[in-house]
Amino acid sequence: MPSASGPSSQTSGRAEASIIRTHQGAGPIGKVLLAFGALLAALAVGFLASQPPAPLAPGAPANIFSAGRAMADVTRMSRAPRPTGSEENARVRSYLMARMRGLGMIVATQTGALPREKAERLAEWGVPGAAAAQVENVIGILPGSDRTKPALLLMAHHDSVWASPGAADDAAGVAAALEIVRALKARGTATRDVILLFTDAEEIGLNGARLFFKPDPVARRIGAVINMEARGSGGRTAMFETGRGNGEWMELYRSNVARPSSNSLAVLIYEVMPNRTDFTIPKALGIPGFNFAFIGRSGLYHSPMSTAEALEQGALQDMGAQALGVASALAFSPTLPARSADAVFGDVLGRFVMAYRPAAGWAVLALSAVLLIFAWLRLRKRALLTASELIAGAAGGAAFLLHAMLVLRVVNLLSGSGAGRNYYDRLAALPRLELQAFLLCLGALLIACIAARPRRRLFALLPALLLTLIGIVLGGWSLPLVGMGVAAAASALVLPRGGMGVWGGWLGLASLVFLLALLVQIAAPTAGPVLAWPLALAATAAALAALLDPELKRLSALFVIVLVAVLGAAQLFYLAHFTFLGIGAGMPEVMALYTLLVALLVWPLFRSAASQLPFAIGAAILLVAATGLALSVRLDPMAETVPPYSLRK
Repeated sequence: MPSASGPSSQTSGRAEASIIRTHQGAGPIGKVLLAFGALLAALAVGFLASQPPAPLAPGAPANIFSAGRAMADVTRMSRAPRPTGSEENARVRSYLMARMRGLGMIVATQTGALPREKAERLAEWGVPGAAAAQVENVIGILPGSDRTKPALLLMAHHDSVWASPGAADDAAGVAAALEIVRALKARGTATRDVILLFTDAEEIGLNGARLFFKPDPVARRIGAVINMEARGSGGRTAMFETGRGNGEWMELYRSNVARPSSNSLAVLIYEVMPNRTDFTIPKALGIPGFNFAFIGRSGLYHSPMSTAEALEQGALQDMGAQALGVASALAFSPTLPARSADAVFGDVLGRFVMAYRPAAGWAVLALSAVLLIFAWLRLRKRALLTASELIAGAAGGAAFLLHAMLVLRVVNLLSGSGAGRNYYDRLAALPRLELQAFLLCLGALLIACIAARPRRRLFALLPALLLTLIGIVLGGWSLPLVGMGVAAAASALVLPRGGMGVWGGWLGLASLVFLLALLVQIAAPTAGPVLAWPLALAATAAALAALLDPELKRLSALFVIVLVAVLGAAQLFYLAHFTFLGIGAGMPEVMALYTLLVALLVWPLFRSAASQLPFAIGAAILLVAATGLALSVRLDPMAETVPPYSLRK
């Protein structure tokens, strides 16, 4: 008989331990691998969702939108720049009138005076005869079966800026409108009139839209507007603006767009931004409708290189398909949607839209609170989480958010942001700037997993104060920068001595996000989904994990966390991409909020790894790479896509 301490017994013991570990689930390293795997899967899903659909060929069925057919108009319109008052502008108008007559429309033009300061701008561009230039809109009417009903207006502008062929801005919108009318005709006779308005002088102040909506008798018949625009030359098309009181209108959008891209946060942000399109004019008059645009490939905005060949046809397909969906519903409906309370809404990975009344946001928060309390009670019963750990997690989350914001701002200053930098050159650098922000956010997440307050509290102030000083050196003193630095430094003083634990950090982050979501629900409920939906997902995962295995060792609990992390982070990456395209070049610190929400979803997987060295090395590599990208953007020569007028002093 071999002794109990012999080799055979030791081998048996190791095998038994291995079986136990396999039964229990992944260890710390396995959880980290799961975390990175979840992030990679989420990135892949989010990336695919952010891609436009494949363009349909000219031979597609007559009743659907085909980018292949629309591209013929884009090509004819964008042979050369067509600023207001130019010969090319006149040629394009004649072409459009012939196209509309070919569609069986009643065609007319509308002419008005161009304000003197606008004519002076044309002269600065070098447009011949700028002093005598006029605004010349092109209007086409496709009669419906009941011409007494309020009409549907499809709107885009036919002019371009000087030196740009304007294939995207806005030949794409004009071509989409023509193709939509053709598809509507193929579906039968509309219930109401469908009107095409191709405005002039949009690029120098929305002059064509102002002309049409003030005195024109046709304008008084408009019951709904669909406007189509572009700030770039590709990517997914977003429905980013509605008329006020959009509740029923969003139900129409939700029901009739097969692959939507829209959320109420974008509508809210655009309300407070200084940007304007032709849709601004009817919206101010209380006329409801939708505003569509694509903003990918932003470096081609107003660029001499914005040609038909450079236009991503999938973006045109996306715009036309979405706009046709709502146009058909409006054109053939006996009634138009009524004005009602603005909806809270958002698309889920471009597949469907979730929409509800603002008051329902309270129910989402209440459900999250119940689930978090359930998890807290389960953990407290097993002595796995104390109130002090929960508070420490919330405090650590606040410090993480503020430091991430500060890092993003300072490195963006290093990349050359700030006064005096060419706007269009920054747009051309957006892909690198977005990657820069992503690397910084991931690095910040790794640091958060190992960060703890040093033995001497004052040392905790150093990172934020040093970053603020660097920011001042790079971009000068500014109240937002200094305020951000002071807030980050103050938050570091309450950083927990041992860092944020697994459950303390998870529920602490959830508590912080709940507080932010509560404030948003009170102040701006239509912005609620960006916080409330990830919170609800994380609360669900936390409650299930606390029920299945509070020690987070069993595969069942880990599976729940990974599944929720993939779904939630994919949606966040998808939203963050469009947010960055819209405002990220100037305000990359908004990405810190998305990072906080991703951290909320993956925290228990990342934090389970106790080893600090790999995380520290990984964070250092990411920060160095982001700094290198920032320097490459700063030191690069001016992009060749920059419009010439932006270089004039």
